[in-house]
Amino acid sequence: MTTSLDILFFWMAFFLYLGGFAFFMLYLGFRKPKISFAAAALMGIGFAAHTVGLILRWKIAGHPPFANSFGYISVMAWAAVGAFLVVLWRFRKPVVGAFVAPFAFFLMGIASLFPKDVSEQLMPALQSYWLYIHVIITVLGSGVLTVAFGVSVMVLVKHIRERCTPVSRGAGVVSARRGCPS
Repeated sequence: MTTSLDILFFWMAFFLYLGGFAFFMLYLGFRKPKISFAAAALMGIGFAAHTVGLILRWKIAGHPPFANSFGYISVMAWAAVGAFLVVLWRFRKPVVGAFVAPFAFFLMGIASLFPKDVSEQLMPALQSYWLYIHVIITVLGSGVLTVAFGVSVMVLVKHIRERCTPVSRGAGVVSARRGCPS
């Protein structure tokens, strides 16, 4: 079985995102700048490989890679990683990667389960200029919302950790605050 070049770039991005995810988890535990740099580099190289794969797929099919579930979910993962890299560049908060990288990797994993064949013929509903307008904006929006979801989870975890830290009272007695999970 021969695999087209776009699928090879997809798998390259998949494993680079996995590496970025693993390094961001290590960063969460150790908080070393070199680990966050390595994680961001892996995500950036994965994003570049993913971009090349998507461009090749677009060229092969003759239309944007949204005609099947594999392409749609793959582009959503690409948009999530791209939005994350913009957030990382803008705000310099690598901890966000520990909450976004798992979702990007998860989306790539889901995309990998679908058939990867290139459909050269679009269904009639997609044979208009609305494919370029509506679907591209929807996919990019889904990717950005994935990053927003990851940041929201991060803020909730931080809030719960700050709110539920043990409080000392008096002669060394420690109690948890009300409303915290036990």
